[in-house]
Amino acid sequence: MVWYTHEAKGGDRTVLYTDKPDKPRPFKKQAVKDKCHYCHKIGHHAFECRYKKRDLAKGVQRKCMPIEGDDQINVLQHDEEEGFILATIDDIPRSDLEDVWILDSACTAHVTGNKALFTKLARTQLFVLQLTDNSTVQSMHLGLLSIQVDADHRLDRPKTKFVPNFKKNLLSFRLLLRDGFQVAKWDLDVAIMILDTFVLKFTHHRGLYVLQPYEEHINSCLVRQSKPKLILWNLRLAHLNFAVIKQAARDGTVECPHLSKSDLAQGYSCEVCGVAKARRMSYKNTNPYRAHVPLQRIHIDKGTDHPPTFGGKMHYELFVDEGSRYKWLFLLASKSETLANFKNFHVSVERQHNLKLKTIMTDKAKEYKSKDLNAYCGGLGIEQLFTNPYSPKENCIVENSNHTVMNKVRCNLQASGMGNR
Repeated sequence: MVWYTHEAKGGDRTVLYTDKPDKPRPFKKQAVKDKCHYCHKIGHHAFECRYKKRDLAKGVQRKCMPIEGDDQINVLQHDEEEGFILATIDDIPRSDLEDVWILDSACTAHVTGNKALFTKLARTQLFVLQLTDNSTVQSMHLGLLSIQVDADHRLDRPKTKFVPNFKKNLLSFRLLLRDGFQVAKWDLDVAIMILDTFVLKFTHHRGLYVLQPYEEHINSCLVRQSKPKLILWNLRLAHLNFAVIKQAARDGTVECPHLSKSDLAQGYSCEVCGVAKARRMSYKNTNPYRAHVPLQRIHIDKGTDHPPTFGGKMHYELFVDEGSRYKWLFLLASKSETLANFKNFHVSVERQHNLKLKTIMTDKAKEYKSKDLNAYCGGLGIEQLFTNPYSPKENCIVENSNHTVMNKVRCNLQASGMGNR
């Protein structure tokens, strides 16, 4: 009797079979030509896959390994009656979600099954998209997708994949982040993503964040609405108060033609003024003393222009005389020009009015507490007064004038549609 053995690398010998006729020879293992459903390789089955054993040892449980290079669509929808189900295999009717766009945090491509949503569509190579149930769909078309978000903005998504008979319209959260969109708000009710002035608002619907396309309502009858004459004069005078316009028209201070008594008797309100002139309520004055002689006390404050002027001026400096309430405004390219601007103002105002400047009142900004400005004022005997931090009412004379200037700027920007930026 002959024994047939096999010697392993460690020197151990294993008996395979003998030539004894009454004992059958063991079955010889055939080469497996099937494909492993776990690692997608040919030559073994899933129950003996070494990649599956390695993942189980690490505590990773999944049906299969993802195929490298393929796009994945992983949409999970929560239904209150049926629990967690996959959106690719759910029973929700198509009419429920056919017009909305779903924000998918795991999808690596924009996908839709509605061919009418494309502005451009071209045939390309075959793409394989893997779903969460390990099934796959094929796409051979890429195109430019254009979604009307609001009346002024359209969301253009190039390289959007068209899959015939696909039930959902998917927007990839990852691709939106890659294109520069940022998450401004994310809670249980709404998800908002912004890019400059472009805003995408996704609302909660049956466990999903969906984007509702903009529907433009066209009226069959167009009616031209004319604005009242008093509102037109409010726009011409940079959103001046209606009461001041009426009083000026009655007194003849400002010539306002075509304003009848009925126009002056009616009351109007401007929505732009209410938005642009909103401010914190005032409190009791902390400095009741007021100068009555010109140049006895000058209030100074600085503001910032948004946007900058055509000459590149980013700041302006406002001087208000407490005695006469006369105002001077100078444009500055930077805050470093504060000292030179004050010297020019000081020499000019004293020469023109033949009076001496005695006191200036400012906040505690660095440019007003600099050593150079202190030395200049100390050498000429000009007293410097400073207000406390976060108390603009102590310097209310120039602060109110500053608010008046900025209100007119913001009103004009708001009315023109340019915004504050």
